[in-house]
Amino acid sequence: MFLRMMKYEFILLLVFKTVIAVTVKNVKINNFELEFSVTYENWCKSDKDRFQFIIGISIEQCVTECGARGHCSSLNYRNQINGCELFLTSETEQRVPGECVYVKKDNIKVTKSPCQEVCAYGQVCESTNSKKGMCNIKECIKTKAPINGTVLGNLRGVGDKIRYMCNPGYEPKNDGQEPVAICLDNGQWSHVTECVKTNYTWVASWSPWSTCSLSCGSGRKSRTRECSLRIKGNGASNCDKGDVDVDNSTCNNQSCPTPTHGKNCSSKTDCIETEAVCIQGICFCDKLFAYNNESNNCTKVCDTLTGNYSKINNTAILGFNSGNDTVRNSLEECEKACNYDQSCLSFEIWLEEGQPPNEVKFGCTIGLATYDMINSAAPTLLNNNITGCDLYSKTCS
Repeated sequence: MFLRMMKYEFILLLVFKTVIAVTVKNVKINNFELEFSVTYENWCKSDKDRFQFIIGISIEQCVTECGARGHCSSLNYRNQINGCELFLTSETEQRVPGECVYVKKDNIKVTKSPCQEVCAYGQVCESTNSKKGMCNIKECIKTKAPINGTVLGNLRGVGDKIRYMCNPGYEPKNDGQEPVAICLDNGQWSHVTECVKTNYTWVASWSPWSTCSLSCGSGRKSRTRECSLRIKGNGASNCDKGDVDVDNSTCNNQSCPTPTHGKNCSSKTDCIETEAVCIQGICFCDKLFAYNNESNNCTKVCDTLTGNYSKINNTAILGFNSGNDTVRNSLEECEKACNYDQSCLSFEIWLEEGQPPNEVKFGCTIGLATYDMINSAAPTLLNNNITGCDLYSKTCS
């Protein structure tokens, strides 16, 4: 009869969508007698402040579970899964539409309890075989999120676990772990975590020194270390995480020898610069290098030379365009001849009247240096006022 009455009353709620349901009287479960009314139909309270979730019980049992706890303030009963959710608070604004029956503690009246007194916070009134009730500890309720942290997990039964999580820039006080607290059978959590500011200091070791900026004449070098070592305990930070400490120092303080770039030489050993060569009595930086005035040395500027040539109009290299002249039929023949000779870095061409009269042929002269090499080391060797002679120079890839 009681179940038929309950079903009938809930059908009325669904049809008329009333806010307050008809009061149900004389519910008797486990030596409890109570009355309750539904506060909201088809509304579910959010899971904030939920401390217990029981599956597979009736709504009468769910109401009894809340009535047996002095700390229960409201409940959700989920019809589809026969689920009972108990809450510490009853804020009605924390509701969303759903398949729930929501009951506030104010709408539950316990008319008879097996316990002679109201159970303390965290205790549950449980009936015994003698119909006398006992207040037993079943939940750990008193837990708060630490300052600068949060609590993950909202089940508070004995044996349940919660996890304390600290905000970015903070860490649990117990050696940086993310602690899991367990609800003990005495109603207390195994521990409470305090979130403290994460403090850092510099790592002990420095990086290797960088390459000296100069080979002589007081260059500069540097090394670094990071702020990434956590300080355990209550020590104050020496730096902010991610900062980089830079240590600078001078190096190669010896006087630089007199540069030989562009000077006279009789062999390569007379040229002191790195990757220097002696070409026709003058020190040059080799074909893949260029002279650096700051370091007084030859610096690599490219990896290889292409088979292409840049054309410098009306220019010849004095001392390179005399002797061993070769007359060829076309510019292409001159390029092939230079490409075939691995020592050839440039060539010059000029127009030469052939035989019979009015026949024009190309004259080619092999060069052992590029235009840039000559212009850097010995620009006086460039003749930029010659007519009818063009210089073709290999370029970097």
